[in-house]
Amino acid sequence: MRLLVISMLLGFWAAANWESVPTSFAQDPPAPVSDKELIRHVIEKVVVVLAQGLGAGVIVSPDGDILTNKHNVGEHPFVRIRFSNGIEALGEVVARDARSDLALVRVQMEESLPFMNIADDAALEQGDTVFLCGHPFGEGSVCMKGIVSKRWTVSTTLGSHYYGEWISDAPVFPGFSGGAAVNMQEELVGLPHARFPGRLMPAGVSILKSPGLLKKAYRDFKQHRQFRWAHLGIQVQDMPRAVAKRHGVEPFQGVLVSAMLPEVRAGSKLEVGDVLTHFGEVRIRRIDELRRVMQVRDPGDSEIGRAHV
Repeated sequence: MRLLVISMLLGFWAAANWESVPTSFAQDPPAPVSDKELIRHVIEKVVVVLAQGLGAGVIVSPDGDILTNKHNVGEHPFVRIRFSNGIEALGEVVARDARSDLALVRVQMEESLPFMNIADDAALEQGDTVFLCGHPFGEGSVCMKGIVSKRWTVSTTLGSHYYGEWISDAPVFPGFSGGAAVNMQEELVGLPHARFPGRLMPAGVSILKSPGLLKKAYRDFKQHRQFRWAHLGIQVQDMPRAVAKRHGVEPFQGVLVSAMLPEVRAGSKLEVGDVLTHFGEVRIRRIDELRRVMQVRDPGDSEIGRAHV
């Protein structure tokens, strides 16, 4: 039995250029933005998506790229986009992905559009304040304030496909799906795409797509017109106390390789019975942590590295 580390193909630029990196920073931190000012900045970047029903989208480039949920656009090649000032335009659905429930719509406008930057995956943490902005029932912009409660693990009600997504207590209405979850730095840190419970009244729990997933989806949609999922070609299982004891490790300190796909077995450095403890520099203790890492990686950007016994 081996304990393995999955290592990223990383360079060593930082080590080679350490002397050129400044050791002190004189920049003052940005002045805090009031809630009112933040909301005013955000709502002009959130649009109504008119196709399957009523949903929302977020402008993520000055050229007219809009991220939204796949269920908002369905299989339509074009959708109508309504901006915060009431102007409507025809948008082309450039790419869509059912598994991530994300889609990219592009509109052609004469002028540059106000847009929102997508935050890094590490920008969102438990306890952060977020504003969820959308267009309930296709009407005017509404923003709700809340905090990030936790990452989703598993639910017998909603299912395991919400693994790795964030839960917020900011209530949302129908029409918020595909809208913006924004942090206090006015960065896009999520897309609300599910709500629980309720259908018409504001729901007390909202499920957010993570910023890392949004950033990868946008990059893949622009470059490849599809979401490129990474796969290790293995089946894994958590290691509760009974399983961990059989393999001589502590409970929930890695995931056990329980099976391998035949097409990857010959050239793989993994074996059934291995325990995966890291992906690059990311610590892996449970399946949901491995899934979160894999969903933001590209095919072929990782390899099995050093073995640790």
